Amino acid sequence: RANPEEAQAEFLFKSGGDGIHIALRGRGVSTNDTVALFFDPRPAAQLGTAGPYYWADLSFAPRGVVKIRKGETSVSGDGLRGAWTAAEGGLVAECFIPYALMGVSAWPESGDLGLSIVWRHKGADGASTRLTWSEDCHEWNPRWYGIVQRVAPGERPALRHVVRVK
Repeated sequence: RANPEEAQAEFLFKSGGDGIHIALRGRGVSTNDTVALFFDPRPAAQLGTAGPYYWADLSFAPRGVVKIRKGETSVSGDGLRGAWTAAEGGLVAECFIPYALMGVSAWPESGDLGLSIVWRHKGADGASTRLTWSEDCHEWNPRWYGIVQRVAPGERPALRHVVRVK
């Protein structure tokens, strides 16, 4: 990026009955960008270890359509949907990812879902920048994923930290 304000992103996740509702705000010119969401729905004791993963690729198509494509290791691409609109300083989008993408029928019982986000930004000068959340630049290994926690309204999330030394 030319500067940190060129591309910034915020994500919100909500567990639903059939899948995950995702809201995001991209600041800066993001219409040429792509986002990959990686999921690890295994039990909490297995998160942070090598194992299977699932993903979906998002892109911002004309007329407010978020194109969502399932990754090669994902189980089902049925029911993927999303929309975006221009917002002051960038865009806002809402997406729906069915649990079936991950081969499960509900949010993990532990309340923790392994997650990694890779946002590939294409700047006005054509240069590409890879923005990652909870990642070690090797998203095909859930060992480095972070978690998104399901908490009840008014409940505080448990603060957990994992420190890895290379």
